[in-house]
Amino acid sequence: MKGIKQLIRNEMDVEFFGSVHGLCQIFMFGFLEWLNHVNNIPYSYIVQMWIVGYLIAWFQKGLFLSQKVYRKGVYQICTVLWNVGPVLIMLLAQQVFGWFAAAPKWEFITYHVIMLFYFPIMWLCLEVFYKEDTKELNILLKKYKEESNE
Repeated sequence: MKGIKQLIRNEMDVEFFGSVHGLCQIFMFGFLEWLNHVNNIPYSYIVQMWIVGYLIAWFQKGLFLSQKVYRKGVYQICTVLWNVGPVLIMLLAQQVFGWFAAAPKWEFITYHVIMLFYFPIMWLCLEVFYKEDTKELNILLKKYKEESNE
């Protein structure tokens, strides 16, 4: 039962972040296309970007799949891969699917520069969120222990 619970938790994390990543890709691509006076995005691109977002989320989750404390060096390597790997996956995907085949070079470059910043910013937000969450949980646990000892 514990394994199924962990699998469901992992899948829910991946679905959430996959949707966020996919939406970010779709939005940025659409916005840059709009700046280039293109008002139509093929539905196939939208589906492809959503699927790529899901694959990126699994890649990132796979780096930290173990519920353990990582050694500093391993943690740093996983962090770099978490931030750089998705951009490499997107570069490969856009080459395979031809998202920027008809777009000017500035659009391709701008998109990938923005995405290079997107993942580290998300990482920093997650770091702050999880540290705050851990601090709050520790305070609640300490309070619970104190109350249960009375």
